[in-house]
Amino acid sequence: AIQPGERFTPNDFAVEKKDVTFATDGIPTESEITAAVAARVIGAEQIVGRSMLRREQALKMGQSVKIVTGEDGWQISIDGIAQQSGYIGDMVRVKVPRTQKVLSGLLQEKGVVEVQ
Repeated sequence: AIQPGERFTPNDFAVEKKDVTFATDGIPTESEITAAVAARVIGAEQIVGRSMLRREQALKMGQSVKIVTGEDGWQISIDGIAQQSGYIGDMVRVKVPRTQKVLSGLLQEKGVVEVQ
């Protein structure tokens, strides 16, 4: 069983074909499941619906972040400050304290924003 607030790992669930004809809830994708936390207790062998999941806030306004950019084989990073809160996969604004420039980037994981 998964407890409320607990993150899912790939070992916690399996994708199977089941009859969901009368289901009233949407079925999340694997990436949606691994990026979320449980909103309530989810029992073993229970079909997971979107309403059972809650997105976990990965960034809060004012938090220190690592701003990264790069391609295959190289990467540049600099420290920054979040200008808004966000969830993984969101576009967020970050400020570079040294230059006072505000950039927008994709929130990759907790505390890491990728600018392209």
